[in-house]
Amino acid sequence: MLNFEEVSKDELAENLRKFYCEASPKPEEHRTKILSQHQVNEYHRNTMTNIRSAKNRHLKDLDRRFDIVRDIEFTKANMTFEGFFKSRTKMGTSRPTKHKDIMSLDDLQKISEYLKGYIQSPIVLRQAVWYIIAVHYVTRGMEFH
Repeated sequence: MLNFEEVSKDELAENLRKFYCEASPKPEEHRTKILSQHQVNEYHRNTMTNIRSAKNRHLKDLDRRFDIVRDIEFTKANMTFEGFFKSRTKMGTSRPTKHKDIMSLDDLQKISEYLKGYIQSPIVLRQAVWYIIAVHYVTRGMEFH
C-alpha cells in the first residue's frame, strides 16, 4: 500500500505508470450486458482521467506541494497514460465517449417560457439563475448537472 503522505515524487511517478496500464474495474453484471468482453475489463479514458484528477486533489488535501498532471517529474507517467489510450484507440478496443443529444429548439422555447415566471416565484427565479449560469459559464455538458 502506497502512503501518499510520505511517498517521493519518483516513487509515485513509477507507481502511477504501472497503475495507468494495469488498473481495471471489478467485473459487474450490468457492464457485461452493454460492453464487449474486452471493454468490460478496462476503464474508459474519461474514468481514468477522473481517477488521476482525484489522486491529484487528494495530494493537495494532504498538503503535498506537487501536481501529478503538470509537474515535470510526472512527464513519463503522463506519457504512459496518453500512450496507453492512444494504442487502445489504434487497436479499436477503446470505447468511444457517448455525448448527450443537443436540446431541440422546441425544448429551449419551453424552458424559456417557463423561466419567464421568475417574477412571480422565488423558486423559478432560482431555477432561472441556475440555468443561465449553467448554460453560459459551465464548460462541461449538461449530464454534469
